Amino acid sequence: ALQKAQLRGLRVLNRPNAVQITVQSRSTTLEMFQAADIPVVPFWSYEPSADEMFQCEPELQTLLPGWVKAMHPRGVTAGDVSRVATPLEADCRVLELAALGYTDIIVTRHLEGPLLKTYVVADAHWSVGADEPSGIAEIAAKVRRTLGLDIFGIDFILTSDGPLIIDVNDFPSFGACRDEAAEAIAELVLRPSRP
Repeated sequence: ALQKAQLRGLRVLNRPNAVQITVQSRSTTLEMFQAADIPVVPFWSYEPSADEMFQCEPELQTLLPGWVKAMHPRGVTAGDVSRVATPLEADCRVLELAALGYTDIIVTRHLEGPLLKTYVVADAHWSVGADEPSGIAEIAAKVRRTLGLDIFGIDFILTSDGPLIIDVNDFPSFGACRDEAAEAIAELVLRPSRP
């Protein structure tokens, strides 16, 4: 729908290809961030193999206990994120999700630390859940440039090594900063469109 709107000459704030990547592939999103030197949680991407057993893969073993996160082509559903403790648990959950038609499955390491939710509209941002460390504005700007999103949310885990991205959402609820975000979105809508 966004692509059709854009083709008709209507203004679209979040680029359709950026929204598509964000909602369909955590692995692609995280790989793009790694390539742009944006700090992300350590992860392993599922790729189908002949024996469909992954527990022996050293990279996967270093991420446990952790989280299996999946995205379905039809959208977000219950059970998209599961906590796993052992390689066998990770294998079983990955295979269950693959059998249900999930096309993008990753395993991420569980990290201790406060959760920071950051909401972004163009150059403005608001953080909730924990005290914001320095560097969040720079990371948000890099995410914006890398994905081509103007309105989005970032979930960080704050570790002793600094903030690490665990998720990005196109057009989140902005529930924690609704008034400020509404004003910034209105300003963005009224701003002349970029080329």
